[in-house]
Formats: sequence, C-alpha cells, structure tokens
Amino acid sequence: MKKRLLFMVLFALVCLQPLMAQDIILKMTGEEIKAKVMEISLSQVRFKLTDSPTDSVHALPRSEVFMITFANGAKEVLNQEPADTTSAEVMTPQQMYQLGTKDAKAYYKGRDVIWASAATTMLFLPAPIIMGAIPPKIKPTEVSNIDYLKNNYYVKGYKKQAHKKKIGKVAIGTGVGLLTTAAISVIVFMTAMNSM
Repeated sequence: MKKRLLFMVLFALVCLQPLMAQDIILKMTGEEIKAKVMEISLSQVRFKLTDSPTDSVHALPRSEVFMITFANGAKEVLNQEPADTTSAEVMTPQQMYQLGTKDAKAYYKGRDVIWASAATTMLFLPAPIIMGAIPPKIKPTEVSNIDYLKNNYYVKGYKKQAHKKKIGKVAIGTGVGLLTTAAISVIVFMTAMNSM
C-alpha cells in the first residue's frame, strides 16, 4: 500500500512539473514568450515553445530579448534599456501607461500567490477567487524607477498588468490545489477500500 501511495504522489508531481517548469522570455517590446530556453549565444536565443505540439527549435535575435526568467526563478537581463533619457514629465500619459505595463511584466513577481491559492483551494474553494479579485500592491523594489510611482498613468498601467499576472498565478495555484486534493482523495478512498 505504501508503494502505491508513493507512486501516486510521484505521479502527481510529475504531472504538475510541466505546468510550472517553464522559462519566460521577455522581449524588448514587452511581449512574453513561455518557452524552454535551449541556448543563449552572442547573437541569438534558441528555445522551444512549451504550448506547441511540435518539438521545433525557434530563435530570436539577442537584441530583441530584454530578459529571461528561468523556471527556477533566476533572471538574466540580456539588454539593458537605455539610461533614463526621457523623464516622466516629457512622456505622454499613454507612454507612461505603457511603461507601467512593461514594468509590471518585467518586475512583478507575485510568487507567493501560487502557493497561497493552492493551499486555500484545499481548505476553502472560494478563497482563490477572492485572492484573484484583489489587485496587487506595487512594491518599490518591483519597478524600474521609483519616481514613476508618482505618475497616475504609470501606476494604472502597472496595476492592470500586474493584476493580470496575479490572476494567472492564482489560476495555476488553484489547479495545483485541486489536483493535490483529488490525489489525496483518491489515496484516502483506495486506503479505505483496501482496509475493508
């Protein structure tokens, strides 16, 4: 029985690994690509798409990639943005909004939301919905320039994009919680059936 229990737990972990183990390539345009990075050379970044059924390798010029966030949480910045040549005062409201969106993609982490929603799903299913509905707070360590927080358009763009990321992380955590609850339920049911 213990072998079966161990097998089921390991099977659940193996099934969850592809959902969580992926790298994120952030392009200079702010676009994110979920992939498995294969190689970073002096001229290009080679990767495989995680949501693609084919196993083909794609490449991007290194100059188009701002940063790569690896599955283990490590980050590698490939291209620094030019030093702050434009101040917030000369940017239009739309540019500040877009900058806030871009910074949220690059800097907002929200890692704790995944595990909190996974844990609360097992205890009280509506809790992740409540967690997802609450917009995240902006931390000064998660922006490119702390002075931008004085601009309402920047803050609005940042909060909107960070909230989207938070909802995605809550969804992943809820899935983990539901799968874990289902696995535990099956194990308890099988144990009860075997003891009869």
